[in-house]
Amino acid sequence: MGLERTRVPGRRSEYETTTTTTTTTTSWVNCALMVTVAVVGGFGAVAYCVRVSAEPTSLILYSTQSLSVPSSHPALTRFAAKTAQTRNKTTTTNNKHMVHPSSCHPLGLQRLSQTDSVVQLPRLPNHAKSIPGSQVWVPDSFSSVPVLPDSALDAGLARAKPGISCSPNVHRMLLRLWANETIRIQVWGGSMTAGASCCCKFGVTQPRCTWASQFVNRIRETFPSATVLLENLSRGGCDIKCGIPNIIMTQLQSKHAPDMVIFDYDQNGLGDIEGILRVAHFFLPSTLFVILWTGPRLSLRSKGDGFQNRSLEFYAKVAQHYCVQLISYSDAEDHYANNFYGNYSDMWNQGLEEGHPYYLGENYHHPPWTTHAYIADLLARWLNVELATLETCNLVRDKVSNRLFARPVLRHPSNFTVDDNWIRPLSRMDLSSIQTCLFPLTTHVAHLPQPESPHESLNSSWHLFEDRPGKPGWITNTTNDWITFPVNFSSNPRLIIAYLRSYENIGEAEVVVDSPAGWLVYGVGGKRSWGLDGHWPDKISTTETKVFQGRFIGNHVPLGAIRFRLVKGPNKFKIISVISC
Repeated sequence: MGLERTRVPGRRSEYETTTTTTTTTTSWVNCALMVTVAVVGGFGAVAYCVRVSAEPTSLILYSTQSLSVPSSHPALTRFAAKTAQTRNKTTTTNNKHMVHPSSCHPLGLQRLSQTDSVVQLPRLPNHAKSIPGSQVWVPDSFSSVPVLPDSALDAGLARAKPGISCSPNVHRMLLRLWANETIRIQVWGGSMTAGASCCCKFGVTQPRCTWASQFVNRIRETFPSATVLLENLSRGGCDIKCGIPNIIMTQLQSKHAPDMVIFDYDQNGLGDIEGILRVAHFFLPSTLFVILWTGPRLSLRSKGDGFQNRSLEFYAKVAQHYCVQLISYSDAEDHYANNFYGNYSDMWNQGLEEGHPYYLGENYHHPPWTTHAYIADLLARWLNVELATLETCNLVRDKVSNRLFARPVLRHPSNFTVDDNWIRPLSRMDLSSIQTCLFPLTTHVAHLPQPESPHESLNSSWHLFEDRPGKPGWITNTTNDWITFPVNFSSNPRLIIAYLRSYENIGEAEVVVDSPAGWLVYGVGGKRSWGLDGHWPDKISTTETKVFQGRFIGNHVPLGAIRFRLVKGPNKFKIISVISC
């Protein structure tokens, strides 16, 4: 068999080799699957990615080195049989999933009739076909990374709700992209979402290689005349409880509502996913909300993890109740592992070279850019499904109402009642019961300090600085020196303190509230001082956010102060934020 290598225009480090064969297969045979076969068969890395084109006699190979597995090897025979079985099982599902059978009426559109012209909308590329822009970091070998089978991606979309029948916001966003308007996307999550160790070297956070940057780059490629703005507001060590106050402050200071908000918090624990949705809707009633589930990895995920399954089902229950899109990368992994002789590490690997001290530890939470590329592929597949669904509506431009292109609303309510007629909460808790400050009166936040926020203590032992890149805080290594934060309290006072919890080199601080209010601390009322222990046994460092409820003893006095000192050293203590309402 003769092979001819030619450079593929517009791609980096991607070579195309063509030949002919007498196969009648017309679906994708994925590179990742052949890599897995080689590993199963004990042959090392496979260099060829096989794609069967739409024409049954044309076979396309993407190659970087010679193929080391003979075609007659039993592993390839098993792989071919397994792929054929899976193809037969999933073809109907894939076709059905590509277009949701639903009405166009919620959008104010009519379904296509037999005489209507079909408007062909563009599609987002996967990573192999994408051309990275200047705001994306990928290595030169980007396009040679194996492509996941469509059925695995569709498994990750099985919990997503059809946009037209559930919430038309996704289609309004797509129509605005089609009309070349400005789209804003916000992403919230922890260190993995922020880009920790996704490229270059361990310990470096690089937002340009994240799934968010890669996903937005695909949208920009698909709609080049639209303006797509990304705010990746993820912060290392931040869980949902930490994220809720940040979301509130961001929306209070914003002038524009985002078209889409994606939450990716499960790496740092479950948290109150319903609470964060209700808080976000309080400010953003017409924004598209998406929950991305990647699965918490206290160690590399193993099949049949009961905690993993229970957690995902809880998220799914909340998503179904609120008609919110739930996109599960974890389900895509399960499908790949169960149907294609794959391993979970193919889609979520350690991210650093073997032998690195963190190879078998912390970096399981921080995969490389390849995992981020696959997550972006999954999100791109989701939007492509919605684009295909949108094509079933009559989109002739003069028949599309201008109201479909309306921008999402940003509101700054003055009371809790604006969402009283919205969906009833599963937890039966109203907004005023959510443990946060929807109307903060004071915000001292390390990454966004206010003019009245302290920069150091009187004795200069506390300083506001970054002890790790992108992770600022008020930090001290000296005991018994106080730092003071001025605060304001409402008649129903509440205090939110965020601080670092870690397993090494961290101490305990004392908190003192200078105010007539007594505070409910650990179930005991009336206190005005208590301790915060930064140490715990878990081998992770994260932000701990605690909410304290107060009650004035006597008249309401709005002005007060919060003081901190390190009482158990010589280890450090780190304050991340102090918020009052």
